[in-house]
Amino acid sequence: MTNNFCKLLSNQTRIEYGQLRPCCWFTDSVDATKPVDVKNFHETLTKITDWDSAGNRCNECKIREEKGLFSPRLQSFKRQVFDGITDDVKVSIEIQIDKDCNGACLICGPWNSTTWEKYDHKIKNIPIKEVADPKIASLMFIAQLKESIDFSHAKEILFLGGEPLRTDSHIRLLENIEHPKKASLRYTTNGSYRPDERTLEAWSKFKEV
Repeated sequence: MTNNFCKLLSNQTRIEYGQLRPCCWFTDSVDATKPVDVKNFHETLTKITDWDSAGNRCNECKIREEKGLFSPRLQSFKRQVFDGITDDVKVSIEIQIDKDCNGACLICGPWNSTTWEKYDHKIKNIPIKEVADPKIASLMFIAQLKESIDFSHAKEILFLGGEPLRTDSHIRLLENIEHPKKASLRYTTNGSYRPDERTLEAWSKFKEV
């Protein structure tokens, strides 16, 4: 059943460069490509029912709420995507497949942008981490994700970056969504890339973008 302490724990999955957790502030994560580990992790999340059982994993929300501030936990009870959801199913998917990006926005950094990474290398002489070919890596990664994560209940998919429209990784994932007409798509983008025909074709199968 849905988690009455925080709906993110039962109804959202966030994947950041291969690591899975319910939201960006939750301090624990697990390798998203390992089905057994993901299953055990989800079972652990069902046991979080209050601040005590959450431990320090939900400290960011707890601290903000103690100060009377906004928190993702409180917002989870107001999000439309969770309306009417009573089961422990993942209807909200947030995913960061890679950090390939042509921008160096001030709010970002080398952790989310290959351009920032190049600047750091040039100015601070920080080594650039070797990565596999993005197309090959994304194909393998998405194939592995399908073994670990059930996308069949997805109602909202948020693509983060990098610049998600710079590569076709997002399309490769969308091609694996079983019920696209039930899902809305959202993108965090710098607006520098116009969607191509393949992207528009993929988008046309979804509820809205």
